[in-house]
Amino acid sequence: MSTSLAKHWFSTPNLISYSRVVLLLPLGYGIFAQAPVVSFVCFSLIVISDIYDGKLARRAEILNPNGTRIDHSADAIVVGTTSAILAHQHVALPILPVLIALAFLQYIFDGSNFGREPRASKLGKINGIAYYGYCAICLISFHVNFSNTLIENFVITSCGWILVATTCASIYFRLRQSYSIIE
Repeated sequence: MSTSLAKHWFSTPNLISYSRVVLLLPLGYGIFAQAPVVSFVCFSLIVISDIYDGKLARRAEILNPNGTRIDHSADAIVVGTTSAILAHQHVALPILPVLIALAFLQYIFDGSNFGREPRASKLGKINGIAYYGYCAICLISFHVNFSNTLIENFVITSCGWILVATTCASIYFRLRQSYSIIE
């Protein structure tokens, strides 16, 4: 592997992004083994790494389209997998991980089909942050056993369906925009 290729794919910000995916293993273990400390520490590290990888890339002036794709891929894998695990535990909505995967694939291939970098939409950015928030609420609910209360069920279900609606809207708007570019 050439030095420039290794530097490109294995820059410090990209390694931080990759670490989020690796942290899914102990996070999943923490959920299935009902080990809240493991879950909370891993999820906190995932969120912190997501905040700092982009800042580090900008500070080091090593921004590139592949770094953006790696960062967003890690985010999609993390929130999709975490919400799927929590749906398996009957906390999160089961449809949300599927929609997260569809929205992310559409985002990645949107730019590739037209020979340009994927375009992030405002709604997509808000959804990306909200997915992490939803996973955090579900994770806390699962480990603190709030899921049996009416208020907790209402909050998780309402937030989940709002995310389903905004994710569908984001997919629709991106699809509509893509078709207007083709015409």
